[in-house]
Amino acid sequence: MWYDGRYLEWWADPAILPALPGTFATYEAKDIIRALYATVSLCHWLAEDVAYRNNLIYSPKTTLTILHWLTAAHKPKPIAPLYKDL
Repeated sequence: MWYDGRYLEWWADPAILPALPGTFATYEAKDIIRALYATVSLCHWLAEDVAYRNNLIYSPKTTLTILHWLTAAHKPKPIAPLYKDL
């Protein structure tokens, strides 16, 4: 990343900045799972946005596959909200 990931507020899309803290976790299992889902959600949003801006078709198949695997692997269901359109 530019500047080793520093100064995000200078160069990152302002819509992404509020989502970034949620992608970090403490050492507790529930929080790690929450952060993992937040990361998947952010990556999904970024993929959709990049596709839209480049006039490409985006399929959420990969995201749905990841979410299916995570849900099956981590019972009970995760506490983090999933991407609203999935």
